[in-house]
Amino acid sequence: MSDEQTGPGSDEPFTYETPHGTLTVPSLSKMPMGLIRKTRKLDKAEQMFTILESIVPDEAMEVVDQMTAGEFAAFNDAWQEHSGVDAGESAAS
Repeated sequence: MSDEQTGPGSDEPFTYETPHGTLTVPSLSKMPMGLIRKTRKLDKAEQMFTILESIVPDEAMEVVDQMTAGEFAAFNDAWQEHSGVDAGESAAS
């Protein structure tokens, strides 16, 4: 992976440094429609955790589990900005 910053709207994976370790997750714009469809009726928090648990390995979830609510909110905001997609919408919307 290059060190080049891709900016908002990127299809590239998103890497985020936390005090507990590094998280690398796919761009939200690359989420399969089936996953978006299955989570569409969930509240935002449940939707985000369901998506995360579906796309990241267990060791990455261990990093998430150590984050404070504020750290997680910052990660989530940065991930959405990187992807150019709100967690509650698909790239097709």
